[in-house]
Amino acid sequence: MFTSSENYRLIMWGIPIVTILHNMEEAIFLSNFIDKYNQLMPELSVNLIGDVTVGTMLFVLFITAILPVVFVWWSDIEHHVNTSEILLYCFAFAMFINIIPHSIITFFAGSYSPGMASSILLVLPATLFLFMAAVRQKRLNPAQWAAVMIGGLLFHGPGLFTLLAIGNTFWG
Repeated sequence: MFTSSENYRLIMWGIPIVTILHNMEEAIFLSNFIDKYNQLMPELSVNLIGDVTVGTMLFVLFITAILPVVFVWWSDIEHHVNTSEILLYCFAFAMFINIIPHSIITFFAGSYSPGMASSILLVLPATLFLFMAAVRQKRLNPAQWAAVMIGGLLFHGPGLFTLLAIGNTFWG
């Protein structure tokens, strides 16, 4: 029988698994969508980093697939919440809010945005399940929850933009 900590760690591993599946969906359909993606990018972004290439996006997808694995691996749930666990929650929150840009891109592109299905069918339930388990286990205090939301917004905003800029430097 699993202990409470072992069960919770299994729940945490759901985030890397659904992230990898989500990124695989995006990677499969990416080459057919990259032109529309560049057309929909805000002008400021295009001026700063240029058009995004398939190579750039594959770099971003690779890095974002590795991060949650590292965060779960280095978390120490048997004791107090550590930085890796907080970073996993931040990453999960970023993936949770990723549904919004996928929806906006789908609407404005007038076609399916790669990653939309997995965002709704995999990422949404997995992140909600993790967050509900964290609440039940009393893993975070209110200040830590606030940090998770801010960190998630930073991951999805400036963090993602930075990864795109780095990717474009090498593959742009």
